[in-house]
This record gives sequence, C-alpha cells and structure tokens, in this order.
Amino acid sequence: MSSGRFAFLAPVNVYSNYEVTAFDSIVIVTTGSTDKTITLPRANSSQGKLLVVTKSDSGAGKVIIAARDGDTIDGGSSIQLTVQDALCYILSFGNNKWFSNVLQTTQPYFSGDIQVGSVTAGNVITDTITTSGDLSINSTGKVNVSTIDVGATNLSYTTITSSATAGSYTTYFINCSSGSVVLTLPSAVTYPKRIYNIVRTVNSTYNCIIAPQSGQTINGENSWSLEMAGQCVVVQSEGANWKIIGRY
Repeated sequence: MSSGRFAFLAPVNVYSNYEVTAFDSIVIVTTGSTDKTITLPRANSSQGKLLVVTKSDSGAGKVIIAARDGDTIDGGSSIQLTVQDALCYILSFGNNKWFSNVLQTTQPYFSGDIQVGSVTAGNVITDTITTSGDLSINSTGKVNVSTIDVGATNLSYTTITSSATAGSYTTYFINCSSGSVVLTLPSAVTYPKRIYNIVRTVNSTYNCIIAPQSGQTINGENSWSLEMAGQCVVVQSEGANWKIIGRY
C-alpha cells in the first residue's frame, strides 16, 4: 500500500459570494435561486495554483468565476457554471492570466450535427463513442450525438461514504468519517484509457483505499491509500493495469 505527496486541501462548501484564498483547492458551490460569484486571487501571486470549482445543486443561480481587475480568465473577466454538477479546473499561469477547462455535464458536448460523407463500418471504433441510443445517422449522412463517453461515462462527481466500485462518474469524493472506505476500480482491460479523479475529503482514523481488480495493479501496487483530507490521485487505465497520472 503506497501514498504520495499531496497539496490538495479539504473542499470548501460555499453558499454565498466567496473570495478564494491561498489555502483553497476545491470549492463546492450551492447557488439556490441566485447567482454566486467566486472571485479568484491574483494570478501573479498564485502561479501554478490549480483550483477545482463545481456547482452542486440544480438551482437557477449560476456560479460566476471572476478574475480580479487586471487579470483575465480564458481571455475575459469571468466564466460561468450553469448546470448541476458542472465542473471547472482552473490554473494560474501567472502573467495576470487564468485558464480553465469547463465541463457543463448535462449539456451535449456537440451542439450540432457532425457532417459525414460516408460511414464505413470497419472504421467505426465502437468503444470510443457510447451509443446506448444516443448516436444516430440520418438519411442525409449526418451523425446526431447527444452524449459521448469521455473517460468515464459522464463528467460529474459523486460522494461515497462506504465501499463501492467506481462506475460512470469521473470524480469520486470519499468521506471516511464513519468507517474505512475502499473504492474498487473497474477492470483496466474492459475500460482502456478511462480516467478517475479520487479525493479524500475528511481526516479520520479510518482508511481510504483505492483498489484495482484482482490481478491488476495501480503503479505496480496492489492498492493505493489516501491518508489526509484533500489528498487526490488521478488514475488512468493503460489497458492492462492502472497508472497514476497526477497527485495533488
């Protein structure tokens, strides 16, 4: 059982306008019916800082992530999270600039049709696009896509308080305040290239363990432990075993 060095701190739950501090890594925002503004620190004094912001509820309010005067985020003054479980990774490059990767999880990743002249069955990679009734080709040669499997089967998060097997969520928050929790990864053979973000949310005397399927490993180990609140590991299937591609 192994663990690495982490810099992620415990998540912050926010219910009103909030200014991000140097100690924040994960900000979980409940908007209700009104917009909530999350103000970023100065990019120059936060170079290299990685921040995760998510909208946790289905309320009509938006999460507005705003740069300070003189800074930009993706070239503008702010970005928005508009749907429940929308997730945003934000990184400071210094030089008054923040950059983000926003995942609005309940909206299609392609808003229009994909134009194709012809489709050859032998060239369609069926494990790349998840059909499940979401992929259709009409008579004019257009491919209509409403959902696509990118890594896991949806790009949202869930919190678990007891042992479980990782499934369709991309991010798993593990709360082990009342007992040890084992998150078992699915078969790396069955799900090549799949990625999971796994975060321990609380300090306690109980164990928080990530385990592969029998006969498989994580970085050559039989299991991986998250020992402190805020520790996070990013794992990806290489087709036979799981590899750690990020630690925070």
